[in-house]
Amino acid sequence: MKATDNYLKFPDCNNGFLYQVEARNFSLGVFDLKSRGFIGIRSKFGHEYLNTEFHWDMCNHYGTVKPIKEIEEIPGDIDISENLIYEDPKPWSTKLWAIHKETKEQIPVHRVHFKESDTRCFRADTGELIPDNGGLVFGENYTFTRLRNQKLFDYLKQKEKEYEQG
Repeated sequence: MKATDNYLKFPDCNNGFLYQVEARNFSLGVFDLKSRGFIGIRSKFGHEYLNTEFHWDMCNHYGTVKPIKEIEEIPGDIDISENLIYEDPKPWSTKLWAIHKETKEQIPVHRVHFKESDTRCFRADTGELIPDNGGLVFGENYTFTRLRNQKLFDYLKQKEKEYEQG
């Protein structure tokens, strides 16, 4: 990252706006007030994915983003998050999606660690227990994962192309 003191300070950043940034892993990012950082597309080992880096002012050790210029507000139908989130009143659970291996049905679930050797997944909508194969990430019929926020990824990808073209 270039050393510059000429950047937008944290209070001057607007939630849900796209910024040109100086960061470790991307040059465009959407400001997420909740995480106090910017979400951009990171490329690593041939894979591209959404990644959050913290605003420079937020953390002495982990702040890696200096926003240089506000570009635009992102469309209102795009969630400001790396992964698709669903509302779940259980803040103590890990929010995942269960994808049925045959039907590809996507079910919102919460994964609960009761004790070291007892992890269970429940449907977020019905509370039904989903077989979890003894707490392993991959069950017999389901794969448990976080789903990429494809709308935000596509938006950022398009903006990267526009930015590169000048």
